[in-house]
Amino acid sequence: MYLSVLDMQKERRRDEEKEKETKKRRDEERDKETKRRRKRQRDKETKRRRDEERDEETKKETKRRRKRRRDEERDEETKKDTKKQRDEQETKRQRDKDTKRQRDEERDKETKKETKRRQDKETNYEHDDVKEAGEFAKSRSCINCEGHTETVS
Repeated sequence: MYLSVLDMQKERRRDEEKEKETKKRRDEERDKETKRRRKRQRDKETKRRRDEERDEETKKETKRRRKRRRDEERDEETKKDTKKQRDEQETKRQRDKDTKRQRDEERDKETKKETKRRQDKETNYEHDDVKEAGEFAKSRSCINCEGHTETVS
């Protein structure tokens, strides 16, 4: 019986050892699983953060592109407006210049006519004008009568 008790004690120790080993293995496996779960959770969080950052960056880039496009369109409109205004100003300037030139030409023409009329009046009288004018201080030639000079003293 003695052997039997010893055997039983050995058996019990072996069982205890096995249980310790089993418990240790379970603990290790549980720890490994916990570690894997935590890692997966961290990875998920990291992925979520990256996705959020990427989404945020995408939004910002989209916003920048839209703003750039609006700015380019506004610049294009401004260029068109500016060109149109310049063209209108140039057309107006040219029109004003032409109008002034025409006025100057007409004035010059009128001045020449007036000057010629005055000169003609001073030097050449038509015969009827000579009769109406009356007395002359100088001799003047009659336009209608070639070589005719009237002298009144």
